[in-house]
Amino acid sequence: MWKKALVATLAVASSTTSADFFDGNELVHRLNGGDANTSFSKGLAAGFIVGVYDTVGSKYCPPSNIYTGQLYLVVRKYLDANPEQLQSPASKLVEEAVAEAFPCDKPYK
Repeated sequence: MWKKALVATLAVASSTTSADFFDGNELVHRLNGGDANTSFSKGLAAGFIVGVYDTVGSKYCPPSNIYTGQLYLVVRKYLDANPEQLQSPASKLVEEAVAEAFPCDKPYK
């Protein structure tokens, strides 16, 4: 019995998985409100953007008083301008949007 459990565990552990929450297409879909055009879907997208920003924002030079709505617009503008990249991980696209909007000359520390 334990051999079957071990085989099952190894099969699950070795399966291919993705650490990405979703890609750019799904982020655009959520920004548009999802299938039901809901505030929940838009809020999920905004929360995702803020989460990525909180992780990578210190690498760049955003204004000290930046707010969620501004980040939302920056990312939306970037996604609209770069539709050929929407198959990329959404987290990568959010970071690229922040980097493009708020570049700085100081090296990342």
